Amino acid sequence: MSTKLFDINFNPNPASSWTNISYELPSMDSQAVLVIYDKYGREIKSFTLEGQSGSFTWDTRSTESGVYIYRLMVNNESIIGRILVN
Repeated sequence: MSTKLFDINFNPNPASSWTNISYELPSMDSQAVLVIYDKYGREIKSFTLEGQSGSFTWDTRSTESGVYIYRLMVNNESIIGRILVN
């Protein structure tokens, strides 16, 4: 059984012009990358996450409406989820 020691949240989700992304990582020296993919699996945005926790805003105004897949990769594990952009 694997226990994830990291988390990510998008608020609001669905997003209309922006979304605040907050995250918690297992340690200060964790290597973390957040990648956003479109419905065709193409990478549209990538963020390098630093520090054990933090937050930042993703401006989605130039992003087409639709469902996007995100993947948070931390060391050798990942979380995959969806975000809706209106």
